[in-house]
Amino acid sequence: MKLKVKVMNYETGNKKDVIVNYNDSLELGQKAGERIRIKNIKSKSIEDKYWVAILEIDHSNSIVQPGEIGISLDILKEKKYIKEGVMLSIKPADPPESFMFIQKKIKANKLTGEEINKIINDAVSGALSRIELAAFITAVAINGMDNDEMTALTLAEARSGEIFNFGTDVFDKHSTGGVPGNKVSLIIVPIVAAAGLTIPKSSTRAITSPSGTADSMEVLAPVAFEYEKLKEIVSKEDACIIWGGALN
Repeated sequence: MKLKVKVMNYETGNKKDVIVNYNDSLELGQKAGERIRIKNIKSKSIEDKYWVAILEIDHSNSIVQPGEIGISLDILKEKKYIKEGVMLSIKPADPPESFMFIQKKIKANKLTGEEINKIINDAVSGALSRIELAAFITAVAINGMDNDEMTALTLAEARSGEIFNFGTDVFDKHSTGGVPGNKVSLIIVPIVAAAGLTIPKSSTRAITSPSGTADSMEVLAPVAFEYEKLKEIVSKEDACIIWGGALN
């Protein structure tokens, strides 16, 4: 199917969702929330390969007309070669392999380390939809994980981001956070460092409480640093309390 781009003058915070008319969705044989593959028909750009989007459907004929595809400003910022009126090739797309592993967990089966690693990698890359991620979280909440699965999940989460090497063994602490816990790190981290142990502590800003650990620390000192500055601080003090959101 070929559809003409209609630029939607809004941002959703989501770089995956596109809108097509209900009649076009019937021709595609796709329902809302399913995937489609999109490509600029005439572009010869190397970067303009097929990309996967999540389908939203206009049942009212007031947002996009038959033959049009609504593209938000979020997507245009990333794919600058897509313009108003450009013709796009649209094809149905299969869900990623990791969704089969999520279905496996829904049925209360044990996941392998490789399967968990695939789920986390697809979650980070945006290959899994919000509904599929919600299904995984719900399946784990209902069916639980054994020690092997929890170990694999922890390692997969750690490896999915940038790993920092401080050249020595490091220590960490965790608390439940919130109003009772957002000051614990400010007490424990200096004590651990004073004992000669290295404790580079990263924390969050407020999530559900008025102030997160990073917010509390920021009253006393800056908490946003790049990696090189962070290494310098830890090398000198054996410790830090920083906002993890400033890092990759």
